[in-house]
Amino acid sequence: MDKFLCELNDLERRRVCNQALCSSHFNKRIIYLGREEQVERGHCRIKKISFKSDNAQAETAGKNFHEWMIGCNASVYNRSENSDASWYYISRAYGAPDEVFVFHGGEIDSDLPVVFENRSSNVRFHIPGTE
Repeated sequence: MDKFLCELNDLERRRVCNQALCSSHFNKRIIYLGREEQVERGHCRIKKISFKSDNAQAETAGKNFHEWMIGCNASVYNRSENSDASWYYISRAYGAPDEVFVFHGGEIDSDLPVVFENRSSNVRFHIPGTE
């Protein structure tokens, strides 16, 4: 399991969350403002992964996948200011120095699997270990 995102400082984590969650994939779906409190500070978690599509579920049947991830908090678009926020988790894409995987999961301390949401590319700064 790749743990390099875990080595990022809090500012770098905010930048990764900002680049991934402000992509066109999430346009008019979530609100992520890049605030300090929207990033889980100093923690990195191993999360179990699950997949939405029937095709991906069939390909991974019977296999468990776990990744080291950083957490980012966003609100659902078109909800009230006080609506519940959701946690998104980011891990580094395999063999791609400027890409990350984005997963959606519920509560921060939940043991439930996170669901693959998107692959974000063109992360515009160096991620450790990608030399």
